[in-house]
Amino acid sequence: MLIWRISKYTDLIGRGGLAVSGRWHTSPRPIVYASAEAYTAYCERIRHLGHASLLPDGDKLMKIDCPSSVEIEDVDVSHLDPAWSSNSVGWRICRPIGDEWLRSGRTALLKVPSAARNGAFNYLINPAAFRANEISVLEALDQPFPDFATQPMV
Repeated sequence: MLIWRISKYTDLIGRGGLAVSGRWHTSPRPIVYASAEAYTAYCERIRHLGHASLLPDGDKLMKIDCPSSVEIEDVDVSHLDPAWSSNSVGWRICRPIGDEWLRSGRTALLKVPSAARNGAFNYLINPAAFRANEISVLEALDQPFPDFATQPMV
């Protein structure tokens, strides 16, 4: 299975999770957020930054390989409180789930719904989990999306 990530970091050690909490974890915990499709990774990055014009020049689109030997745990969106995707309170619902998963080390991947794109999914990588070392970056491409800050509006 291939998953995608847009970041200035081109490794999977999870250093961003040590510095900043996210929807699905509380810092300082190593974690890597990735998406099922490149477009979802792009939407997630924009949601995080606030606007497409704020995408840093140094960002890379990473194509990540997750072999079938790596188990995936799945968070069922139908079991989540409807406010899970809210920017104001969603973290209160999602962080305990992600923090418990990270602590347990049960699987190297957790499939979660995307708050940035309805019906899409993200994959969280626990770098400390069994078999996480089997997940690898196949390519780190220069930011392939248009520079919206300099493009004229049509």
